[in-house]
Amino acid sequence: MSNASKQKLRVGLVGMGYVSQYHLRALKKLDYVEVAALCDSNLDRANKAAKEAGISGAYGSLDEMARERLDVIHILTPPASHCALTVEV
Repeated sequence: MSNASKQKLRVGLVGMGYVSQYHLRALKKLDYVEVAALCDSNLDRANKAAKEAGISGAYGSLDEMARERLDVIHILTPPASHCALTVEV
């Protein structure tokens, strides 16, 4: 196995509502994934979720979260906002 294949995928989640807990639990079970950042327009909610999950990166906007240089971003906001957030990313 090469070094590149041993690196973990860095994942961020946007939207810390109800469904985010299911994604967090599932992703934390995968040994090839590192949940590196959480984002919510309510920064307090992002900070609380990050603290509970042991994640250091919590952000109030996608622009701020972009510093994390993520491989994958899960958009977990209400469906009507998916398109705008995806284009922003």
